[in-house]
Amino acid sequence: GSFKDRGAVVALALARELGAGGTLTASSGNAASAVAAYSAAAGLDCLVLIGPGSVPNKLQQVLEDCSNSP
Repeated sequence: GSFKDRGAVVALALARELGAGGTLTASSGNAASAVAAYSAAAGLDCLVLIGPGSVPNKLQQVLEDCSNSP
């Protein structure tokens, strides 16, 4: 978990510095959740691409994190 969190924080700090209006990630697990959560905290829109066959509880976590995004 924390490895994905640290990467997301660094990437989103850079995105904000460069003036990005949002983020995009393709993941069905912890990386998607981290990007969604930190995007919401940074006030950035977030789009998460999730493939078929993902674990339902991971999908729920990502949806909850994305719902906090603007």
